[in-house]
Amino acid sequence: MSRRQVLGASAGCLYLLLKGVASAEEEKPPHPRVLLAWGRRGKENGEFSANVGLAIGKDDVIYTSEFRNQRVQKFTTEGKFLGTFPLQTNPGGLAVDPKGNVYVGFWNANKVAAYSFEGKLLREWGKKGTGDGEFQLPGSVAFGPDGLLYVPDQGNSRVQKFTPDGKFVGKFGGHGSRPGQFGGSQPVGGRFAGPQFVAFDRAGNVYTTDAGLNRVQKFTPEARGPSPAASARRRSTRTASRSRAGPSASVWTGRTASG
Repeated sequence: MSRRQVLGASAGCLYLLLKGVASAEEEKPPHPRVLLAWGRRGKENGEFSANVGLAIGKDDVIYTSEFRNQRVQKFTTEGKFLGTFPLQTNPGGLAVDPKGNVYVGFWNANKVAAYSFEGKLLREWGKKGTGDGEFQLPGSVAFGPDGLLYVPDQGNSRVQKFTPDGKFVGKFGGHGSRPGQFGGSQPVGGRFAGPQFVAFDRAGNVYTTDAGLNRVQKFTPEARGPSPAASARRRSTRTASRSRAGPSASVWTGRTASG
């Protein structure tokens, strides 16, 4: 091959390489752009102090809860202030049901409270303890695809489930490091001894954070509570599962990352 042919081939290869790089860059998804920001530290409408909870309700109304200002504020998606109502001491996360009622977890008071859209207290339940419907540092709250309210009960190393009326439905979790357990070596009863947040995908799988073990756990939809028929079919396998995953985790465990 002559020198001219070699140079021509090299130039052709370089052109194809650069073209491929340009095409790959064109195919990259665009970076997200900041569309809007609002708020500053303060106590006036549209200002915040330790806004720890965020939820979007029907008609895209945005709700925030503030740990220090002890209130809920409501906004449009353009940041326009719609209203506010006061809360009790030290609110945490919040969730909104299809009717527009607002549910708030209270860390230090160890309870959950439900409010109307206007802020009227509708009901509240819970106290400090380890029994069903009792809490130790409940953090966030979230509605699942099944319409139940899920409450990560941090100090008790579990997630509890309730109807919107506050009726206890079930629970899963336990203190430890095995799949389906939370907290690891964190002291029982502490804030990092259990799950902090819970979320759901389109298939109904349940995801929980585990700050004590620096991991996220994924649970099958049965964590929402198996039907009586499913419970009967699985009864024969649960004893073995519990010995590995803890008394409340049963066959629901699905560890996706380890600490």
